[in-house]
Amino acid sequence: MNCPKSEFLKENILILLGRYDLFYCKGRDCIEYFIEDRHSHEQISYDVILCLDRPARRLIVRRFCPELHKQVGCHYLSTACFYVLVHHFAHEYDLPTDYCICLETRRETYRQFFPYSEIFTLK
Repeated sequence: MNCPKSEFLKENILILLGRYDLFYCKGRDCIEYFIEDRHSHEQISYDVILCLDRPARRLIVRRFCPELHKQVGCHYLSTACFYVLVHHFAHEYDLPTDYCICLETRRETYRQFFPYSEIFTLK
C-alpha cells in the first residue's frame, strides 16, 4: 500500500490497524472484507464488498458498512478504512492507476451523506 501524504490519514490508519484486524475473502473479481476488534475478537463490519468491472476499468465499492462509526473514539476511522481497503484491492488485482472508483449507493443514503449536493444521472 502506498503511504498516504496526508498526516490525517497516516494518523488514522495507525489507529485503525492498532485497534482492528482486517480479514478478507477473495473471489474471482470481488473481495469481501471483515473488520474484527483485536481485543474482544468481535466482528465489527457486516457488509464491505469491493468488486472489479474489468471491461469498464472500474473498481466498484458495492457495499461499505464497516460499522466503525458505532465504536468509541473512532470518528474518522471509516475514512482510513476506505483508503486501506481500496489500496489493498488495487494491489490484489494489480490495477493500473487509470481505473476509476465507483460507489454504489441508494439515493436516500447519498442524500444523508451529501445533503447539499445534487443527484446526477449518468447515461
